[in-house]
Amino acid sequence: MFDQALAIISILICFMCVVLAAFLIAVPTERKLPNWLFAIFLILTAMDVSAWIVMGSDLAGSWPDAARSSLGALQMPVFVGFFVTSLYSNVRLKWRDCVHMVPFLVMLLLTLPGEQLPWAIDETVVSPDSRTLYMTQTELVFGLIVSHVQYYTYIAAVIVILLRFRSRFQQMFADSRSEVFRWLSQLLIVSIYAHTLTLVRSFVSFGTMTSLFQGLQLSGALIVLSVVTWVTLKALLHPEIFRGIDGTSSIPLKREAKPTSDTRSISAEKKRLVTHMDGTRPYLDPELNLKTLADQMAFTPRELSELINLEFGVHFFDFVNGYRVDTAKVMLTDQPERTVLDVLYAVGFNSKSSFNTAFKKRTHMTPSAFRKSRDLARSMA
Repeated sequence: MFDQALAIISILICFMCVVLAAFLIAVPTERKLPNWLFAIFLILTAMDVSAWIVMGSDLAGSWPDAARSSLGALQMPVFVGFFVTSLYSNVRLKWRDCVHMVPFLVMLLLTLPGEQLPWAIDETVVSPDSRTLYMTQTELVFGLIVSHVQYYTYIAAVIVILLRFRSRFQQMFADSRSEVFRWLSQLLIVSIYAHTLTLVRSFVSFGTMTSLFQGLQLSGALIVLSVVTWVTLKALLHPEIFRGIDGTSSIPLKREAKPTSDTRSISAEKKRLVTHMDGTRPYLDPELNLKTLADQMAFTPRELSELINLEFGVHFFDFVNGYRVDTAKVMLTDQPERTVLDVLYAVGFNSKSSFNTAFKKRTHMTPSAFRKSRDLARSMA
């Protein structure tokens, strides 16, 4: 009964993985690489889960079954590749990425008949029907350890990638949120939870608590089914995630050189932005944000953010605060009757701490010290 329930759940998981993979490959998008990588990951997951279907059959323990299990070493490299290509818009696969196939090749080597590990006792077993044991007990334990170490190593890399992306994204799009980042973070948390349960199940498998092991195995299968179902619903309810429709969800990994014609266009846009900032002085509004300024300039928030980032070398808030500080410097010099508090509100700041921070960042002195230095220079003139 337990094996039948596990097999039914596995069939459902495999079916949904294949259907979702087909959707990801077929969905129209300019950025196909993230979808292809996620589709490959789903196929690998289906092949991994299919172990519960062949369990107890003649295929169990055969070389095809052992080779199938070695494909699990490809899951995490593909998973990380999906994260990187989803977050960064100009990532391309390179030949050096093949190094991530080394764990898979090692696991495939272990599927050869006999004991491949030099430190292990020869456990090659020939049964009465002359079938060779393709994965010895030592090899199974070694493969299990490698798979868990590999998983958490790649997960650590994913966490670093997400944190770095969030930092860069907030600099480029101060007021925007990346839906891709949000859903990938959710996917990461779910993945860690599911694999940790698998890790616990692996420890239990070496004991004698059969009922606990079966319970964990069934729970793991249900969790995988739930995750695949959740991803499928995500694809149906938020297709823009997989179609790349949201223009402010990803960013370039590196700045790319612009063609000459684009450079001329950017220079004209830069001049128009400077003219607007000097003439209209929108920075005096303390509620000014990226979207508001973009609307005034007839830009999208992404276009404006990239223009500021590439042409001025700063993110949005530093760009706006630079104008505010420059205006404050003039007021502090020419209007001595006004207090520092009056000046900071007049130029668009809404707190003394933010004004002092921005002012010191640009002038390397506090507003009060700046005013005193100007008064001293005036008295000595």
